[in-house]
Amino acid sequence: MDAEDSCIREETLKAFADTIIPGPYSDPEGSAGGVEAGALEVLYDPYYGLKPFIGLLCRNLNRTSLWWYRKLFKDLDLGQRTAIVLFKDNFSLIRLLYENAEMLVKLAFYGAIINDVGTDYISFPGPAHGYYDYSFNEQFAQPQTENGNLP
Repeated sequence: MDAEDSCIREETLKAFADTIIPGPYSDPEGSAGGVEAGALEVLYDPYYGLKPFIGLLCRNLNRTSLWWYRKLFKDLDLGQRTAIVLFKDNFSLIRLLYENAEMLVKLAFYGAIINDVGTDYISFPGPAHGYYDYSFNEQFAQPQTENGNLP
């Protein structure tokens, strides 16, 4: 793989993440999206198992966009990219690849794996540190196990 292929792959993945959760380039409000949430890092992370299939995903997106619009996927507008992704979700032989890639972009944004951009956008308050204002400030039950695990 040469540098040009690598660059096209990177730009295609950015366009894909921006299609799933639009960011400043596609969102009229200019809010943060999948790219800003670190979706590319999550897609490339070997832990999630998609890394070996990224080339297939990018080639499939680009071949479909060239067939439909005579442009690379990265050069399409949001509506055109969305049409391709929706088509692939319903009619592609590699539908599971698309579903998993979409899920990882959403996980990066809403799950705050890389940063808090997505959770800040939806005003998620973060983890609870207890509800002392709403409880009776006393313990009502005793632990039934020594270490919290069932026997």
